[in-house]
Amino acid sequence: MINLYNIDCMEALKEFKDNQFNLAIIDPPYGIGISGQKEVKKKRAQRNRSGAQNRKYHKEKKWDNEIPNKEYFKQLFRVSKNQIIWGANYFVEHLNKGKKGWVIWDKQQKGLWSSDGEIAYTSFNKPTRIFLQNRIILQQEGGTIHPTQKPVKLYEFLLMTYAKEGDKILEIGTGSGYQAAILSEIGCKVYSIERHRDLYLKAKKNLFDLNVSVKLFYGDGYLGLPDYSPFDKIIVTAGAPEVPDQLKKQLIIGGILVIPVGIGSQNMKVILKTGLNDYELISEYKNFKFVPLLRKKQ
Repeated sequence: MINLYNIDCMEALKEFKDNQFNLAIIDPPYGIGISGQKEVKKKRAQRNRSGAQNRKYHKEKKWDNEIPNKEYFKQLFRVSKNQIIWGANYFVEHLNKGKKGWVIWDKQQKGLWSSDGEIAYTSFNKPTRIFLQNRIILQQEGGTIHPTQKPVKLYEFLLMTYAKEGDKILEIGTGSGYQAAILSEIGCKVYSIERHRDLYLKAKKNLFDLNVSVKLFYGDGYLGLPDYSPFDKIIVTAGAPEVPDQLKKQLIIGGILVIPVGIGSQNMKVILKTGLNDYELISEYKNFKFVPLLRKKQ
């Protein structure tokens, strides 16, 4: 599930609870005045050789004239257990915890007007890593929507390297198996239920072809998997008329259930288990459309 906010970062950070996020990956303004980008048109022959398209124009918006202030970093460290902060060499005054696990993106474009690479601070005591990826990949990925955009493969590397491993996750509604595969690849222990036999068989083949480790079950998602509980997180990918008690009971204390609730359209509810029989609705987002969560196998 992706929650997308259009809000000032400082306003948003103040609303989040202490340690609400396991990992924060941020790319704040570096304060170097690069908040726009001129269009560069390549000749057809050049495009054919490199595979790159014309570089997109980005209007100058003056958002990169200064770095975030001390309060921004204070709130960031408050709401997240771990952090990856791009442009860390510009924020040394605000990084007062020395860690060895820095990340360097080597752009493989030497001697241009821009830096040969970018540096990220991480809160992890892991060896420093260098990620090699020519910046031309941004054009091959379809161009940029932001002048300081970073490649998809770079973020895949970060998640694979630094996202929390070992979470035991129950997924209700396997579908194609794509989400289960991603969760598995970042080190989660994934248990997934699909009630439609044809989808179950297709997902089983997809996961086999991808060679990922997911425990896949053909069954009734309403019932969960009590024999394999408790789970750190339960993700439901179909709309339920109400939150099934059976699923809430299968969470560990401190575990989280994400489920769309409603008939026709749904509200996405994020529920935290705070005690043996106590639960707290920590977030709710409106106007989603999911297929209905149905009972029994089909």
